[in-house]
Amino acid sequence: MSEKIKDLFCRPVYERALLAYCFKLPDNYYSISSMISEEDFLRPEHKMMYLMLGALIKRGVSSFDGALIINEAKDNGVLKQIGGYEYVNAIIDMEVSDENLEYYISKTLDASTKYKLHIRLEKHRRSLEKNSQSEDITSAELMDSVEADIMDLSMQSKFVKYPKDREYGFVERRRSVAAISISRRACGEKPQTKPLGE
Repeated sequence: MSEKIKDLFCRPVYERALLAYCFKLPDNYYSISSMISEEDFLRPEHKMMYLMLGALIKRGVSSFDGALIINEAKDNGVLKQIGGYEYVNAIIDMEVSDENLEYYISKTLDASTKYKLHIRLEKHRRSLEKNSQSEDITSAELMDSVEADIMDLSMQSKFVKYPKDREYGFVERRRSVAAISISRRACGEKPQTKPLGE
């Protein structure tokens, strides 16, 4: 069910383009990974391919080609899951322009954020139904929970867009933790006592 929902929001052409950038020049992987995580790839085969590229870079691989990726996938038993020979080679052969890298990052992040928004709103819809007759939880508390959760998602996406601004990121992280705490209380979860930063 989750994969079908992801398909509603996924923009496969943008995800494939980002993988093609990585194949074209491994340094592009660092530019992309500073703004995007594997969770932002909504297609499972693209997510797996992106994880493989990251693992290869960590092992010191300085250039990619079809044979390397296919052999790596075969060695790990995931060639079929990433689409097979033809699919991998089609991504490698994609024509991508350096000028469009930020555009594809932006579009992929937007699709991922819409998916995350859907998941969060669905969680709150279920919470609303569960507490529809509750005398203990007010409508104001439920709305505060939704607002805090959406604010948290908004802050996360802003934090991704400005990865080098550490002071901004720290302030946003503190606000995010406060928003999550409000949301969890409204959903009936116990507050976490773990200090910030641990």
